[in-house]
Amino acid sequence: MGRHLFWRTALVLLLSLWAIGVTPIMAQRQRNSLEKPLSLPDINLIIEARWDESSLNFTVRQPLFFDRRSQPAQAYYQTQQFKQLLPLMIEEALGFIRFNDRELASERFFKDPQAPQAVARIAESATLLSSQYDPSFQYVVANYRLDLARHIGAYFVLHDRARELSRNYNWVAGDDYSGILISATEELPIRGSNRRGEAVAALSPRIYDDQLQPVAGFQNVAPEIIRHQGMVGYASASDVTYITERVGKNPLRIIAKELSGIALTDIIIDNQDAVRILSRRHNRQLVAQGKIVIVINGIHEEKQLTIGP
Repeated sequence: MGRHLFWRTALVLLLSLWAIGVTPIMAQRQRNSLEKPLSLPDINLIIEARWDESSLNFTVRQPLFFDRRSQPAQAYYQTQQFKQLLPLMIEEALGFIRFNDRELASERFFKDPQAPQAVARIAESATLLSSQYDPSFQYVVANYRLDLARHIGAYFVLHDRARELSRNYNWVAGDDYSGILISATEELPIRGSNRRGEAVAALSPRIYDDQLQPVAGFQNVAPEIIRHQGMVGYASASDVTYITERVGKNPLRIIAKELSGIALTDIIIDNQDAVRILSRRHNRQLVAQGKIVIVINGIHEEKQLTIGP
């Protein structure tokens, strides 16, 4: 009886010691398993800002690898890993999109101590457009999308109403227009230099008259408009449908005169055109309503990078 009790006690003790030693090992193996996909093949990432669609697109591509899973299960597993990387992808995107002439979106964004939490919330808003194999069945490819205005530009809105610009102007012939259409497709002189350049898209461009007095800026557009469709729209010259949707059939048509600043996001227009906008309340309201389209060449911007282990 005493011998049986001794061996039973010894067996319980040995099992307890084994569990104490093995549990950390099992936990470490589990952690290594979770980390493993990100330490295997590199992930290729293409970030594309399509200003004409107000979209920020991410194409993620990684070689298909197997870790005791079926091929469909492995593809799903890798796609889930891509989703966890979305905050990093968004940070990379903010690093090449311009907020205004002076700042990249990332420079403005990360001034806020709550920016990391905001990035996580934005990542949750991303739409998975597709997840599939490439034609060779050797890669998993996923496509995600964010809205430049609703998910990115909206974050920078701090004002609660549009600030109206009004100055005393002599009357000039004009009309109550349906919108403002600015053509900046040509290389233009850069104010203060001997160079020429092409206009660059931004979340918060400025429009000036010939005396560098403001005609339109971020604060002059109603916050709900910026959150929904952006301060201004960008389009190519051939995108007639979008232009008509945003500025109507009778817009004030303006040829940009010069560019201003370092990043070339700000546009200078002729004084007469500025007066046609600012001398009539109806036309000033076009600015507040975001009924502005700038026609440029660079409506698509792209960045490619590799995310390694």
